[in-house]
Amino acid sequence: MDANQHKIEKLIVLHLLKTINPEEQEELNNWINASSQNRSFFERICSEKTFEKKYKLYKEVDSNKAFQKFIELTGNKEKKRFPVLKLLKYAAILLLPITIATYLFLTNSGLDNYENERSEIFPGKPQATLILGNGKFIMLNAHDRKQIREGFSLLAINAPSGISYEKTKDSTLYNQENILKTPRGGEYTVKLSDGTVIHLNSASQLKYPVVFGEKSRTVYLTGEAYFDIAKDKKRPFYVVTNDILIKQYGTSFNVDSYSPDFVKVVLVQGSIGIITQNPQAEYRLKESQMAEYSKIDHTVTITNVDTYPYTAWNEGKLVFENKNLGDIMQTLSLWYDMNVHFKNQNLKNIHFTGNLKRDASIEDLINAIKYTTDVDIQINGKDVLISKKP
Repeated sequence: MDANQHKIEKLIVLHLLKTINPEEQEELNNWINASSQNRSFFERICSEKTFEKKYKLYKEVDSNKAFQKFIELTGNKEKKRFPVLKLLKYAAILLLPITIATYLFLTNSGLDNYENERSEIFPGKPQATLILGNGKFIMLNAHDRKQIREGFSLLAINAPSGISYEKTKDSTLYNQENILKTPRGGEYTVKLSDGTVIHLNSASQLKYPVVFGEKSRTVYLTGEAYFDIAKDKKRPFYVVTNDILIKQYGTSFNVDSYSPDFVKVVLVQGSIGIITQNPQAEYRLKESQMAEYSKIDHTVTITNVDTYPYTAWNEGKLVFENKNLGDIMQTLSLWYDMNVHFKNQNLKNIHFTGNLKRDASIEDLINAIKYTTDVDIQINGKDVLISKKP
């Protein structure tokens, strides 16, 4: 990190602590006014909502270590005893510089080019395979506009926004089920015949009826998807994944069943129930809550969460809030269709905070991680090797 970037970090931290002097404030103002990007970032990082989220996230940080890092960051060498609440305030913003550094790195055109050759790894894109009830396979992408028919009946229309099913009175389709599958490095959106919109993430599968019955609406999910359910008081909507059933009537939520150990359900809006089979029980979720179902001991844990990091992928963002590198690289491996290898398994425990666009190049992401952590990352084709910096 060059001296100027470190100075900007220091000034923003001092501004947040309200200990900045007039000369430092003027220097910070000059940086803010230098570009619209600087101003936009400064306003976001200093917003009450952002600070509050960081406080909640880092309030458990070891206060002694936090204060020592604060001393290093601000250059204040005088050792004093501070109240715990003030130390927690310092701890709350200690990892803000990680986000700041990531931002400066990605927007600073003066930095050296990535040291590796251009890789074969690219961001994911809209692509999927549709399997009709008669077993026919149809490849889908955002550029191929077409009608999808079975016999003389129009099933759906594929367009840049995804695949959209038509309402039909053809009774021969009432017992038909379709399957939509996305590969690694793929995503796709489907609008079902009832108006429900489902965004399917990479390496995922959704099975659903062409036409829902009169009493209920049921789909089957493997992987991850974001659901925006069409309201229908007479027909509850069910999502079946692994050993749980998710029930609701009209709401927005995210389901992540990638892990072999658990399923995470995050409720954005509305109300849903998580129904387990063994033991048989129902758990009700409120908005901004997450239910984590253990596939190992069949327990359900409900916590209050900031939903954005769990649903940002649905909006084209990659958001990591104090996530360990193992989980981050697992997410990236699915979206970028790459193979990740850790030379030292302990490196998976390094934590990282970042907010980046989902269509960012792998070089940008790798550099952001390298720039803010103590790891070295090398790319060879579709293989990514992560080791400790020498």
